Amino acid sequence: MLPKSKRFTKEDFQGKRPKVFFRSDILDIAGLTLPSQKFACVTSKKTLRRAVDRNLIKRRIFGVVSEVSKPTDISFVFYPKKGSSTIPDSQLREEIQKAFATLH
Repeated sequence: MLPKSKRFTKEDFQGKRPKVFFRSDILDIAGLTLPSQKFACVTSKKTLRRAVDRNLIKRRIFGVVSEVSKPTDISFVFYPKKGSSTIPDSQLREEIQKAFATLH
């Protein structure tokens, strides 16, 4: 899990709309420009019904992000899609690395 200082708060989202810059079958990734780099994972009940599944995908995404991310002034918001909780970690890591590579 990421430390609290690296995660979004409600105040970070207010009045700002992240722009999606990466789409795949597994997840969408949006970016915001903030003074410090932060991350969020927004998972709706419509996408994953059980709270256990929503929390699992959040932990998996934050785990990959903590290993892969490089410091920038862009903050990221991850939007997992249906079926993203059943994919292997290696595929999730590939998608996130591909998204960060398109950014740089």
